[in-house]
Amino acid sequence: PQVVQSYPFLNELIHQKFNFQKFPNPVSYYDYKSADTVESVGDKVMKYTLRLPWTLKAAIFGGGEKKVEIKHDYGVVKLEKEEASILRSAGQTILVAVDKKSGLITVSATEREPILTAQFVQKAVDLLQKYVIEYKTTQVRQNLDFVQQSYDDAKAEYEEAQRSFFSFKDSHRNIVAE
Repeated sequence: PQVVQSYPFLNELIHQKFNFQKFPNPVSYYDYKSADTVESVGDKVMKYTLRLPWTLKAAIFGGGEKKVEIKHDYGVVKLEKEEASILRSAGQTILVAVDKKSGLITVSATEREPILTAQFVQKAVDLLQKYVIEYKTTQVRQNLDFVQQSYDDAKAEYEEAQRSFFSFKDSHRNIVAE
């Protein structure tokens, strides 16, 4: 359940292509939800009353001055409000339950369109399988690297001990005691 609610999982899931009743071609869940959002009434009132002169100027002159946006990469994911809302929606749509006794994982979803729901669950299961396989592979690879490093260290130590033993034997060969 924690993997399914994580940002990387949900981000990958919402950018998968799905078939929708509204659209003839497959569209990502993100595009579907962003096309579904409607400008709020308050924003429209502000746009056509107080901001009317700037709205007209933008319509006539093509947007007026362009804002120069400086982007900094701080190594942190920055989400826009719309994207965060869509991720939250996807996280609420999909539900994962784990039976502790049997280890069985149940994936379910609730969405308006039944076909979309089935596709959503299938893509979530496929992504979850991919994540589990990558995780298990990473764990085994780390274990293999650790065992290989331990083996190499032990082999080098053994070869050094063998060299010093043979060196000692060679240096004490043919010694006659008086």
